[in-house]
Amino acid sequence: MRKVYLFIVWAKGRKFEEKIRADLASKFTILKEYEISWPWYHSIRNFTFFYRHIAFFSWLRKCWICGTGPFRVIMIEDRDPTPLEPTTENKKMVETKHMYRRWAGKRWRVHSSTTLPETRYQLWLLTGKTLEQFLAEKLDGSCETIVLKKSLRFDLGLLA
Repeated sequence: MRKVYLFIVWAKGRKFEEKIRADLASKFTILKEYEISWPWYHSIRNFTFFYRHIAFFSWLRKCWICGTGPFRVIMIEDRDPTPLEPTTENKKMVETKHMYRRWAGKRWRVHSSTTLPETRYQLWLLTGKTLEQFLAEKLDGSCETIVLKKSLRFDLGLLA
C-alpha cells in the first residue's frame, strides 16, 4: 500500500509556500498539488467538517490566524515511513509539520495528515476523490484548481 499524505499551507502561511514545497520535494515525492478556495463565510463550517469536531471559537481564531483565502494542498508520498509508536501516525509527517509551523510563525498555518485514514478523509472532503481514484490519475506534480462554492458539507454530501 502506498503511503500518501497531504500538506496544507493555509492562506496566511503562503509566503512560506515555496520554502515548504522545496523541502517536501527534497524529502518525499510530490504527487500532485491543488489550489483550493472556498467562500470566506463558509470557513468556520468548513474547518468544523475538515477537523471533525465542533469548536466555534477555535475555528473563529483559526480563521483569523490562518486566513480564509485560497490555500495550497500538496499531496506527497513517503516511500519509507517511520511509525510513531504507539500510534499509527507517521513520525516523519508529524516532525515535518511541526518544523513548517515553526517556519510559518503560527502553529495553525500549516497542516498535514499523519495517518492514512486522515489522508483518505481529507482528500475526499477537499476534492471529492477517494484515495484510489486519486492514485489512478496521472501524478506528475501538476497543480489543479478547485473552487468550492458552498460549504464542504453541501458540496460533497458529507453528513447531509
